[in-house]
Amino acid sequence: MMGQETGQRSTLTVNHGTYYLDTAVSDATQRQCTTAPCVINEFKKNETYYLFLIFAKNSTEQKYQFYVRTGTDFDPASIRMVQANIGPNPVKFSNDLGLLPAGRAKWLDKEKGFVEVTIKLTDLPKLDAKIEAARKNKCQPATFCTWNSTSKTCNDCEYDKTSGQCKDSGVSNICHWASADLDCPDGGCFGIAFTLPDKFSTEPAPAARARRWPASRTPRRGTCRSTPARWMTGCARRRMTNVPTTSARYRP
Repeated sequence: MMGQETGQRSTLTVNHGTYYLDTAVSDATQRQCTTAPCVINEFKKNETYYLFLIFAKNSTEQKYQFYVRTGTDFDPASIRMVQANIGPNPVKFSNDLGLLPAGRAKWLDKEKGFVEVTIKLTDLPKLDAKIEAARKNKCQPATFCTWNSTSKTCNDCEYDKTSGQCKDSGVSNICHWASADLDCPDGGCFGIAFTLPDKFSTEPAPAARARRWPASRTPRRGTCRSTPARWMTGCARRRMTNVPTTSARYRP
């Protein structure tokens, strides 16, 4: 996992993957690290946390699981959709889009206090319009590229210094790269926001699900084994490979 010292962590994830966000590791446990510097990231009750996707595509769909503790009044249906403006530092979360569609957030195991959220980019309201607007805004520099509203492409152009205009060449051999892979739709990257309940506390967290190995098989060296949820701090993170980037950020 990566970070920019702005109260967030980023990691590469694979589409249609399922990931565990380990909220259960206490401050005391994290301070047992043996390699300096020890970067402490403790989740706390009544605080709001954000998770958003960078370079997501229309087909992007992922599942995220996290621990909220047993015996709380947490309601998975309270998880909200947001957009993250990654331009400023720190990231700004000013675009609240309301609640997730029904069924996107649910109890994975209510008895043990685990929630599962499905994030689909297609849930972003007015997605097509926001993608087009973002591609148009990315069609730069204006002295070399111009947006063609008919074909909805970023085309190469010939700049006229006298008029200050750039004449559309009708082709996008070079400038199409300017908006080929969008980091975020217009308005910010799509994500979710959730607030941990008042009764939330870190460890001990029960295992959400045991990993059962066939009797005839023994995990190879370095393979994640079935142990309490704490194992996910190391193992799950090592599995997070390929795009899009997921960023989980905390804001008091």
